[in-house]
Amino acid sequence: GPIIDGWVLPDDPAALWLAGKQHNVPFMAGSNADEGTLFLGDLPVRRPVGYALTVRTMFGKDAPAVLKLFPAATPADVPKALNRLTTVTAFAAPARALAWAMAKVPSKAYLYHFTRVPPIPAAQRLGAFHGLEIAYVFGTLRAGAPWAEADRTLAATMSACWVQFATTGDPNRDGLPPWPACDAATDQHLEFGTRVVAKAGLYREACDLFDRIAAERR
Repeated sequence: GPIIDGWVLPDDPAALWLAGKQHNVPFMAGSNADEGTLFLGDLPVRRPVGYALTVRTMFGKDAPAVLKLFPAATPADVPKALNRLTTVTAFAAPARALAWAMAKVPSKAYLYHFTRVPPIPAAQRLGAFHGLEIAYVFGTLRAGAPWAEADRTLAATMSACWVQFATTGDPNRDGLPPWPACDAATDQHLEFGTRVVAKAGLYREACDLFDRIAAERR
């Protein structure tokens, strides 16, 4: 991984952000509903006992709290739990932490959550999987795939939001869904799914837990 050398990386990036030392520029981050599914084949965990041991190895004294939020009682539960756990720990929680840290600088942060499961074979297997939103943002829905009209409409909306953000630092303008800025007081995000709607409290209990675990580890 990247090495903190005191020059290119003067300190742990997470520590810099939490100290308010990030650049004062508008920030956008987000996650997909099924970030973990793309990686399940690389995880040699198939049974509840192996899942519980993995969680205990990763989280130590906090394993009971993690298992309560992400339980797996049967083999069929294991991939679902791993998907949710990966989605939150590796994507949603870090994105929220960075967005909240932007409260230390004048620029605003905007958080999104992508939940659309289109009628294409990969999504039928993997859900709203890691990287799926990129085709919507850049308007590159693959020709020949069975996209619905809802997907093309969503792609146009997302592309417009990203262009507006890149142009002005704010993804809001007339004709686009209102996208509230995110901070700890509001904990808001914009969901890009079958509907585009502002929501609050995404994985709140789990994100709070992983924020605490990360802070203790630092």
